Amino acid sequence: MYTMSDIKPAHRIDSTVLADGTTIHINDHVYLAPEHLGEPYYIGRVMEFCTSFKRKGLQARIAWFNRPKDVINRKSADPCLLIATMHSDINPVSSIRGKCTVTHKYYVQQIEEYRKQQDNFYYNQLYDRYIQRVYDVVPCETVQNVPMEILEALKQRFQFIIVEQGKAADLTVARRTCCVCQQWCQSAVSVKCAGCQKSYHMSCLNPPLARKPSKGFAWQCAYCTRQEVLAESSSSNPQSPASCSLESSSTIKHPSPDLDHPPTKAELKRQTRATRSQVSIKPTSTQPQPEQAKSEPKLKVHNKKVPKNQQITMTHMWPFRYFGVNTNISDILDVDDRIYPRAKSRIGARYQATVPDWSEDQNCSLSPIASDSSAKISKKKNKERMKLNPHKRSADPSPSAEPMEGIIEEEPSEIPMIPVRGGEDTVTCIYRPGILDNEQIDDYMDSVKELANIPVASHSSDLMDRALYELELSDYHTDQAFQNMEQLSGDDFKHLVHWSQKEIDAFEQSIREHGHDLNYAKSHVQTKSMADIVRFFYQWKKTDRYELVYSDWTKIYRPMKKFKKFPRSQVVEETENENEHINDTDEDSDPTIVPKSTYKKAYQCMNCLTEESKIWRRSPSDFDRKRKVFNEVLCDDCGIYWLKYAKTKPIVVDKKHPNNNNGNTTLAVTNFTTTAAHTLDHDKKRKRSTEIIKSNSKKSRDHLRVPSPLHFEPTPCKVCFSSSPSDRLYVCHGCGMSVHNDCYGIEKNTEHAGWLCDPCDNKIHPVSSYVYECVLCFKSAKETQQPLKRTAGYHWAHVQCATFIPEIKFAQPNLLSPVEYIGCVDMARLNANCQLCEEKRGACVPCTECRKAVHVQCAIEHNFKLAFEMQPNTHNSNKSTKYPIIPAGLFGPSSPSGLMIPQVWCSSHNVNNRKLIELSTRTANDTQQSSLMTYVKNYKCIAKGTTPAMRRFRASRRDQKNDVHRKMLTPRAAVLEALSMDDSIQTTPTITKLTNHTSSSRRGSANNLKKRVCSSVGCPVRHTPIWWNVGDNKKICQRCHQNKKC
Repeated sequence: MYTMSDIKPAHRIDSTVLADGTTIHINDHVYLAPEHLGEPYYIGRVMEFCTSFKRKGLQARIAWFNRPKDVINRKSADPCLLIATMHSDINPVSSIRGKCTVTHKYYVQQIEEYRKQQDNFYYNQLYDRYIQRVYDVVPCETVQNVPMEILEALKQRFQFIIVEQGKAADLTVARRTCCVCQQWCQSAVSVKCAGCQKSYHMSCLNPPLARKPSKGFAWQCAYCTRQEVLAESSSSNPQSPASCSLESSSTIKHPSPDLDHPPTKAELKRQTRATRSQVSIKPTSTQPQPEQAKSEPKLKVHNKKVPKNQQITMTHMWPFRYFGVNTNISDILDVDDRIYPRAKSRIGARYQATVPDWSEDQNCSLSPIASDSSAKISKKKNKERMKLNPHKRSADPSPSAEPMEGIIEEEPSEIPMIPVRGGEDTVTCIYRPGILDNEQIDDYMDSVKELANIPVASHSSDLMDRALYELELSDYHTDQAFQNMEQLSGDDFKHLVHWSQKEIDAFEQSIREHGHDLNYAKSHVQTKSMADIVRFFYQWKKTDRYELVYSDWTKIYRPMKKFKKFPRSQVVEETENENEHINDTDEDSDPTIVPKSTYKKAYQCMNCLTEESKIWRRSPSDFDRKRKVFNEVLCDDCGIYWLKYAKTKPIVVDKKHPNNNNGNTTLAVTNFTTTAAHTLDHDKKRKRSTEIIKSNSKKSRDHLRVPSPLHFEPTPCKVCFSSSPSDRLYVCHGCGMSVHNDCYGIEKNTEHAGWLCDPCDNKIHPVSSYVYECVLCFKSAKETQQPLKRTAGYHWAHVQCATFIPEIKFAQPNLLSPVEYIGCVDMARLNANCQLCEEKRGACVPCTECRKAVHVQCAIEHNFKLAFEMQPNTHNSNKSTKYPIIPAGLFGPSSPSGLMIPQVWCSSHNVNNRKLIELSTRTANDTQQSSLMTYVKNYKCIAKGTTPAMRRFRASRRDQKNDVHRKMLTPRAAVLEALSMDDSIQTTPTITKLTNHTSSSRRGSANNLKKRVCSSVGCPVRHTPIWWNVGDNKKICQRCHQNKKC
């Protein structure tokens, strides 16, 4: 941190040369190295060159320009837009990274061409960090509506003025003058006529106008008001005297400021008498306005000349001057007036209380000790005063010092007084310099440090303070003070407190957990006072234990914390480190550069994918200065581009990258390049973080990172146990499981490279349970390659288990997830024990032949037969319920038409005579869809329009009625009952439908229900929480029942 005494301006130096040969002059705009990693270059203007005895090398005072995201907390789509400031800092010249051009937007004629040039920036606003407000920056050459002497002073001293947002238009119009006094009209104290557009001071009107018209109202002068009244009267009666007076008045000239001679005193008096105050103007008037009513001419500036940096008009090294609503016009003429933005003053009767004068007798530096008796006395006297004088107290002091009548004077209190903190009574003089010379003091202190009777270290500040204090008490006689020091013992040092190892451990533990918050240290070490803890902390802070203990807290809450290196035992280590890194000067000066010692590893730019670069730079998302392994880097060109513009560098599509033979990578680069180029051409539209790598690092990684090679060989599908067709076979990059896209429910157009199954994806992006166990069969999760899908309860279920249990359905059939209606599973399935694994948990399905209860997954492991049987659509006498029928020839020429029923057979049964559709069978049409997906889309869909809450409610209702079936239903009956579970059944339009008598009987019973209406006369209520019986099968609603009770 620099102070004003440390900095000395170098007036003779007006330019300097950087290490790369670039010459920097005063008022040049430059890039500066960022303070933290992950930040782009800082941009500023060189105000002057300075020197400092605390730092080596030449220094420069920099006036900062901020990027919009640093001020408005919103990322601008235009990387060339900056916001000026009136804040400056001292920085070493070695931190300058190059030159750039920063111009006000007014001087940029072709903004698009200007922005396409390198190192070009522009601005039109200024940010004040103290008021925390953004102002508009207006060139002084565009200002007109100010007094002439003020305008000349502004143009001579400043290049720009700073005004509040939206106030610039009032200053750039033609100059306004009062029609009465012929002086300039300031907007805050003047009004403008809505008819003739003339301006008047509110104080020049007769009577004076107290305030400006409210929003939505306009003001009209007396002349225009009289003309309007006469026009209305003449239109109603042309022969009236008013029309004659109108003709005569039309010859009267309107008072105009453009007179050849100033108006006389009598004319001004007549004009002020003719003015009116405030009039509400109706927009329905069609009277043509006079010539003066034309819009005020705005300034048209031709041939804008861009001033060079050395030609910019400045005062005190700033080209800006505040000229907003809180500016006093007369202060502009003062050269030493404050030029920075200012807020409204808080001085005056509106913000401050008027306090009576305080006599010198009462101005005492001592305050009485508060006591209960004095508090009661003061409260009693206050009540008496309020009774005697109930009126509001005046802010003016009383003219007489005598007390008011009826009020008893307070006698001087004899309550003991305590000293006021900070006064002379609380200050103890320890030492007064100048009485003894330095040699006498040094000899005295050296002799005191050799005393053996004092149990304090010779370098302790307590010993030095006590030695100087004894010298003060001995009237600076060193011999007497030394004798007093020889008689001291450990009891004389009240701050000398012994800390046990247990107390030190508790103190250090509080530092690890809560940092420097010593209130927690007091709760950990209750045997010591807060004063002892604070004193011990500042002594312990200078030991080697400080960094070891405090770093445990900073790693979590302050990862960028740097510890000061004290020269004790670390001198040797620092010397060795300097010898090791003596050649890495570039990395020391620029932390964004990757250390050259790591260049043995083959790097690849994460933006342009090049593998050749002399200098590699850190990724913008890399904040760790101690990092030694770099997985994501940028080449020098892409890194410099990001540091300048805080956006990724657009890559040309035709650019070839060496050592790149991967087709997928080339496609990814082409897509990224097209997006970046489109963003550059249309950056007027504000898009959220499409260019900054820091906020878009994850997305850029997904598009630009080369997919890792596949470590697993394709195997048969885990669902249908077939390897064909091979083009639809996906292999998980996490566990190596192979599945077909329509057997496992993989979304269309999903790339094969990098695909992850749902359990492996859940490990990276956790959504569901970490226990990868099927809730329908509870098979052990030891096997990693399991075709599991998420359930609605955030658990897991096998695809085959969910498909072959009829009550289970899928919310998204194309994706086979989430698995729904697990609570609707028949209780007979849940109560049955699997005869293969003897597991009591899970849901079982029966063998079609022997009715053996087994888990679906257990049947697969024991080579049971799992397939779909095509059964005819018989026993459908009622046509009110429609079931999906699979058309003939869907799975081949011999495929029959009928219901598609999932079934399980033991391996010992003969199923050759049955019309089965295997899991590996696919449709004969162009879609080549698997039989499992065909069954799911026709029989396992949830009802349209249902919500998760509705489905949970139906599952609970289903669970209450599950005890109806004591035995497991046949596969056909179970499928038909599951289809009738919803109110509506989704079917495919190309499939024929049949009816079922079960659902029609339910609908018929629902339609026969009588609609109940309240029996009270005149009550139309049909729905109520409770129906009350009133006799003769009549019922009334709750409201009528409550009224009768009342």
